Amino acid sequence: RSAYITLGSCYKLLGTFDEAIKYFKCAIDTTPKLDRAYYGLALAYISTKQYQEAYGVIEEGIRNIPESIIMQIALGTYYENIQQYENALSAYNKAIQMEPLKDRPYSCLALLYLKLGNSEKAIEYAYRSIDVESMNNNNLISMSKAFIRYRLFQPAVQLLSRVINHNPDHSEAHFQLGFCYVMMGDNSSALKEYELLKKLDIDQADFLHKIISDPREFKEYISRQDFLEAEPTKKIYPKNEIYISSLIPYGSGGAAIINGEAVGVGELVRS
Repeated sequence: RSAYITLGSCYKLLGTFDEAIKYFKCAIDTTPKLDRAYYGLALAYISTKQYQEAYGVIEEGIRNIPESIIMQIALGTYYENIQQYENALSAYNKAIQMEPLKDRPYSCLALLYLKLGNSEKAIEYAYRSIDVESMNNNNLISMSKAFIRYRLFQPAVQLLSRVINHNPDHSEAHFQLGFCYVMMGDNSSALKEYELLKKLDIDQADFLHKIISDPREFKEYISRQDFLEAEPTKKIYPKNEIYISSLIPYGSGGAAIINGEAVGVGELVRS
Protein backbone atom coordinates (compact mmCIF):
# COMPACT_ATOMS: atom_id res chain seq x y z
CA ARG A 1 0.00 0.00 0.00
CA SER A 2 2.85 2.43 0.78
CA ALA A 3 4.29 1.63 -2.66
CA TYR A 4 1.02 2.67 -4.31
CA ILE A 5 1.01 5.94 -2.36
CA THR A 6 4.67 6.59 -3.19
CA LEU A 7 4.03 6.01 -6.88
CA GLY A 8 0.90 8.15 -6.81
CA SER A 9 2.77 10.96 -5.06
CA CYS A 10 5.66 10.80 -7.53
CA TYR A 11 3.36 10.92 -10.54
CA LYS A 12 1.44 13.82 -8.97
CA LEU A 13 4.68 15.78 -8.50
CA LEU A 14 5.57 15.06 -12.13
CA GLY A 15 2.17 16.30 -13.25
CA THR A 16 1.18 12.90 -14.64
CA PHE A 17 -2.18 12.97 -12.92
CA ASP A 18 -3.83 10.04 -14.72
CA GLU A 19 -1.12 7.74 -13.37
CA ALA A 20 -1.29 9.37 -9.94
CA ILE A 21 -5.05 8.81 -9.80
CA LYS A 22 -4.62 5.17 -10.81
CA TYR A 23 -2.13 4.41 -8.04
CA PHE A 24 -4.00 6.31 -5.33
CA LYS A 25 -7.11 4.30 -6.25
CA CYS A 26 -5.07 1.08 -5.95
CA ALA A 27 -3.98 2.16 -2.45
CA ILE A 28 -7.59 2.81 -1.42
CA ASP A 29 -8.73 -0.53 -2.84
CA THR A 30 -6.02 -2.25 -0.83
CA THR A 31 -6.57 -0.34 2.43
CA PRO A 32 -9.84 1.66 2.65
CA LYS A 33 -8.77 3.27 5.95
CA LEU A 34 -5.65 4.94 4.55
CA ASP A 35 -6.29 8.68 4.70
CA ARG A 36 -3.12 9.61 2.78
CA ALA A 37 -4.47 7.72 -0.23
CA TYR A 38 -7.78 9.60 -0.17
CA TYR A 39 -5.91 12.86 0.33
CA GLY A 40 -3.56 12.23 -2.59
CA LEU A 41 -6.40 11.18 -4.86
CA ALA A 42 -8.48 14.22 -3.93
CA LEU A 43 -5.57 16.59 -4.63
CA ALA A 44 -4.90 14.89 -7.98
CA TYR A 45 -8.52 15.48 -8.95
CA ILE A 46 -8.36 19.09 -7.71
CA SER A 47 -5.18 19.67 -9.72
CA THR A 48 -7.04 18.60 -12.87
CA LYS A 49 -10.16 20.60 -11.92
CA GLN A 50 -12.23 17.45 -11.53
CA TYR A 51 -13.99 18.97 -8.54
CA GLN A 52 -17.01 16.68 -8.43
CA GLU A 53 -14.76 13.63 -8.31
CA ALA A 54 -12.58 15.29 -5.67
CA TYR A 55 -15.55 16.02 -3.44
CA GLY A 56 -16.77 12.44 -3.75
CA VAL A 57 -13.38 11.10 -2.69
CA ILE A 58 -13.21 13.51 0.26
CA GLU A 59 -16.71 12.54 1.40
CA GLU A 60 -15.79 8.86 1.25
CA GLY A 61 -12.55 9.50 3.14
CA ILE A 62 -14.31 11.43 5.90
CA ARG A 63 -16.95 8.73 6.15
CA ASN A 64 -14.36 5.95 6.45
CA ILE A 65 -11.85 7.86 8.61
CA PRO A 66 -13.83 10.56 10.48
CA GLU A 67 -10.95 11.26 12.87
CA SER A 68 -8.52 12.24 10.09
CA ILE A 69 -7.42 15.87 10.06
CA ILE A 70 -5.84 15.30 6.63
CA MET A 71 -9.30 14.79 5.20
CA GLN A 72 -10.47 18.07 6.73
CA ILE A 73 -7.45 19.75 5.12
CA ALA A 74 -8.41 18.12 1.79
CA LEU A 75 -11.93 19.47 2.24
CA GLY A 76 -10.57 22.96 2.94
CA THR A 77 -8.35 22.74 -0.15
CA TYR A 78 -11.35 21.70 -2.24
CA TYR A 79 -13.39 24.66 -1.03
CA GLU A 80 -10.49 27.04 -1.61
CA ASN A 81 -10.20 25.93 -5.21
CA ILE A 82 -13.88 26.49 -5.91
CA GLN A 83 -13.65 29.83 -4.04
CA GLN A 84 -16.02 28.91 -1.23
CA TYR A 85 -13.78 30.55 1.32
CA GLU A 86 -16.12 30.49 4.32
CA ASN A 87 -16.42 26.70 3.96
CA ALA A 88 -12.64 26.42 3.58
CA LEU A 89 -12.08 28.35 6.80
CA SER A 90 -14.60 26.14 8.58
CA ALA A 91 -12.86 22.97 7.40
CA TYR A 92 -9.43 24.16 8.54
CA ASN A 93 -10.83 25.29 11.88
CA LYS A 94 -12.46 21.89 12.36
CA ALA A 95 -9.05 20.28 11.77
CA ILE A 96 -7.65 22.48 14.55
CA GLN A 97 -10.48 21.48 16.88
CA MET A 98 -9.70 17.83 16.17
CA GLU A 99 -5.91 18.18 16.62
CA PRO A 100 -4.96 21.52 18.25
CA LEU A 101 -1.27 20.61 18.41
CA LYS A 102 -0.73 19.94 14.70
CA ASP A 103 0.85 22.81 12.79
CA ARG A 104 -0.53 22.18 9.32
CA PRO A 105 -4.12 23.46 9.75
CA TYR A 106 -2.75 26.70 11.19
CA SER A 107 -0.47 27.05 8.16
CA CYS A 108 -3.41 26.44 5.82
CA LEU A 109 -5.38 29.18 7.55
CA ALA A 110 -2.41 31.57 7.35
CA LEU A 111 -2.09 30.99 3.61
CA LEU A 112 -5.81 31.38 3.04
CA TYR A 113 -5.93 34.63 4.99
CA LEU A 114 -3.02 35.87 2.86
CA LYS A 115 -5.07 35.09 -0.22
CA LEU A 116 -8.04 36.96 1.25
CA GLY A 117 -5.97 40.03 2.04
CA ASN A 118 -6.23 39.72 5.82
CA SER A 119 -2.56 40.07 6.71
CA GLU A 120 -3.21 40.39 10.47
CA LYS A 121 -4.96 37.01 10.62
CA ALA A 122 -2.35 35.51 8.30
CA ILE A 123 0.46 36.61 10.62
CA GLU A 124 -1.43 35.38 13.68
CA TYR A 125 -1.98 31.90 12.26
CA ALA A 126 1.58 31.72 10.95
CA TYR A 127 2.80 32.29 14.51
CA ARG A 128 0.34 29.76 15.87
CA SER A 129 1.66 27.15 13.43
CA ILE A 130 5.15 27.91 14.71
CA ASP A 131 4.11 27.79 18.35
CA VAL A 132 2.79 24.25 18.06
CA GLU A 133 5.89 23.02 16.20
CA SER A 134 8.61 25.59 16.64
CA MET A 135 11.46 23.41 15.37
CA ASN A 136 9.89 22.73 11.94
CA ASN A 137 12.26 24.80 9.81
CA ASN A 138 10.64 23.62 6.57
CA ASN A 139 7.34 25.07 7.74
CA LEU A 140 9.00 28.35 8.71
CA ILE A 141 10.73 28.66 5.33
CA SER A 142 7.51 27.84 3.46
CA MET A 143 5.55 30.38 5.47
CA SER A 144 8.19 33.07 5.01
CA LYS A 145 8.21 32.52 1.22
CA ALA A 146 4.43 32.84 1.19
CA PHE A 147 4.66 36.20 2.93
CA ILE A 148 7.37 37.29 0.49
CA ARG A 149 5.13 36.40 -2.46
CA TYR A 150 2.51 38.78 -1.05
CA ARG A 151 5.21 41.43 -0.43
CA LEU A 152 4.82 41.24 3.35
CA PHE A 153 8.52 41.44 4.05
CA GLN A 154 8.55 42.36 7.74
CA PRO A 155 6.62 39.24 8.84
CA ALA A 156 8.88 37.18 6.57
CA VAL A 157 11.94 38.67 8.30
CA GLN A 158 10.55 37.62 11.67
CA LEU A 159 9.91 34.07 10.49
CA LEU A 160 13.31 33.74 8.83
CA SER A 161 15.01 35.08 11.94
CA ARG A 162 13.40 32.25 13.89
CA VAL A 163 14.84 29.73 11.45
CA ILE A 164 18.31 31.19 11.90
CA ASN A 165 17.91 31.22 15.68
CA HIS A 166 17.23 27.48 15.52
CA ASN A 167 19.79 26.79 12.81
CA PRO A 168 22.42 29.51 12.26
CA ASP A 169 23.84 27.64 9.25
CA HIS A 170 20.59 27.54 7.26
CA SER A 171 21.80 29.05 3.97
CA GLU A 172 18.35 29.36 2.36
CA ALA A 173 17.09 31.36 5.36
CA HIS A 174 20.06 33.75 5.12
CA PHE A 175 19.50 34.23 1.38
CA GLN A 176 15.77 34.90 1.75
CA LEU A 177 16.42 37.20 4.70
CA GLY A 178 18.95 39.16 2.66
CA PHE A 179 16.45 39.46 -0.18
CA CYS A 180 13.79 40.76 2.22
CA TYR A 181 16.17 43.41 3.48
CA VAL A 182 16.88 44.51 -0.10
CA MET A 183 13.15 44.80 -0.78
CA MET A 184 12.78 46.86 2.40
CA GLY A 185 15.58 49.20 1.32
CA ASP A 186 17.94 48.04 4.07
CA ASN A 187 21.05 47.15 2.08
CA SER A 188 23.25 47.37 5.17
CA SER A 189 21.41 44.44 6.80
CA ALA A 190 21.33 42.62 3.46
CA LEU A 191 25.13 42.87 3.23
CA LYS A 192 25.44 41.41 6.73
CA GLU A 193 23.47 38.38 5.51
CA TYR A 194 25.78 38.20 2.51
CA GLU A 195 28.84 38.07 4.79
CA LEU A 196 27.27 35.25 6.83
CA LEU A 197 26.17 33.41 3.70
CA LYS A 198 29.71 33.46 2.23
CA LYS A 199 30.73 30.97 4.91
CA LEU A 200 27.84 28.62 4.10
CA ASP A 201 27.17 28.72 0.34
CA ILE A 202 29.43 30.84 -1.83
CA ASP A 203 27.19 30.54 -4.92
CA GLN A 204 24.11 31.77 -3.07
CA ALA A 205 26.21 34.47 -1.44
CA ASP A 206 27.52 35.72 -4.80
CA PHE A 207 24.00 35.79 -6.21
CA LEU A 208 22.70 37.72 -3.21
CA HIS A 209 25.55 40.23 -3.60
CA LYS A 210 24.58 40.77 -7.25
CA ILE A 211 20.98 41.46 -6.22
CA ILE A 212 22.20 43.95 -3.61
CA SER A 213 24.80 45.77 -5.73
CA ASP A 214 23.70 45.46 -9.38
CA PRO A 215 20.40 47.16 -10.32
CA ARG A 216 20.15 45.07 -13.49
CA GLU A 217 20.51 41.80 -11.58
CA PHE A 218 17.97 43.03 -9.03
CA LYS A 219 15.48 43.96 -11.75
CA GLU A 220 15.99 40.62 -13.51
CA TYR A 221 15.52 38.65 -10.29
CA ILE A 222 12.37 40.61 -9.39
CA SER A 223 10.93 39.95 -12.85
CA ARG A 224 11.17 36.21 -12.19
CA GLN A 225 9.42 36.31 -8.83
CA ASP A 226 5.88 35.02 -8.70
CA PHE A 227 4.45 37.82 -6.59
CA LEU A 228 0.77 37.54 -5.75
CA GLU A 229 -2.02 39.96 -5.00
CA ALA A 230 -4.73 39.27 -2.45
CA GLU A 231 -8.11 38.51 -3.95
CA PRO A 232 -10.52 41.48 -3.91
CA THR A 233 -12.91 40.08 -1.36
CA LYS A 234 -14.18 41.07 2.05
CA LYS A 235 -12.71 39.61 5.20
CA ILE A 236 -14.42 36.31 5.84
CA TYR A 237 -14.82 34.33 9.05
CA PRO A 238 -16.37 30.88 9.50
CA LYS A 239 -20.05 31.10 10.30
CA ASN A 240 -21.47 29.90 13.59
CA GLU A 241 -18.08 29.08 15.07
CA ILE A 242 -16.28 30.26 18.16
CA TYR A 243 -12.60 30.99 17.74
CA ILE A 244 -10.54 30.86 20.93
CA SER A 245 -6.93 31.85 20.45
CA SER A 246 -5.88 30.08 23.64
CA LEU A 247 -6.11 26.67 21.99
CA ILE A 248 -2.35 26.59 22.32
CA PRO A 249 -0.25 27.65 25.31
CA TYR A 250 1.05 30.91 23.81
CA GLY A 251 -2.37 32.30 22.94
CA SER A 252 -4.51 34.47 25.14
CA GLY A 253 -7.89 36.07 24.73
CA GLY A 254 -10.21 35.10 21.93
CA ALA A 255 -12.79 36.20 19.43
CA ALA A 256 -16.36 35.07 19.06
CA ILE A 257 -17.38 34.57 15.45
CA ILE A 258 -21.17 34.58 15.38
CA ASN A 259 -23.05 34.43 12.06
CA GLY A 260 -19.89 35.41 10.25
CA GLU A 261 -19.17 38.53 12.31
CA ALA A 262 -16.13 39.02 14.56
CA VAL A 263 -17.44 40.09 17.98
CA GLY A 264 -14.03 40.38 19.66
CA VAL A 265 -10.43 39.82 18.71
CA GLY A 266 -7.91 37.81 20.69
CA GLU A 267 -4.30 38.81 20.92
CA LEU A 268 -1.51 36.37 20.30
CA VAL A 269 1.26 36.56 22.86
CA ARG A 270 4.55 36.12 21.06
CA SER A 271 7.70 35.14 22.84
